[in-house]
Amino acid sequence: VDTPLAMPHDHRLVELCTMLLNEPDLSGTVCDWCRQIGMSERTLARLFQKQTGESFGRWRRKLRLHYAMERLNAGDPVTSVAMACGYHSVSSFIAVFKKVLGTTPGRVLREAGKET
Repeated sequence: VDTPLAMPHDHRLVELCTMLLNEPDLSGTVCDWCRQIGMSERTLARLFQKQTGESFGRWRRKLRLHYAMERLNAGDPVTSVAMACGYHSVSSFIAVFKKVLGTTPGRVLREAGKET
């Protein structure tokens, strides 16, 4: 998650990404968001890949993990970080975090010297 998030340039995708950047815990389906921005799921998938170099799902996961790292480094508890990132369970958050980053959120807190 050391790499910055690539941003698309299509105005509809920018609208969607801005919405998610402002509210990483935003729930909804890709279908819901596509309706909101006036784009088909297929077009979203194709344009997002072309303009950012990654799938929308991967980008969203990366966004959530960027946000999680910021919150953990600030000393926020793992449970509140998981919920703030839109995960419905702490265990699923920890599993994704460890799979992608190779470490646990608790370890990040300890290394930041913020664990309570």
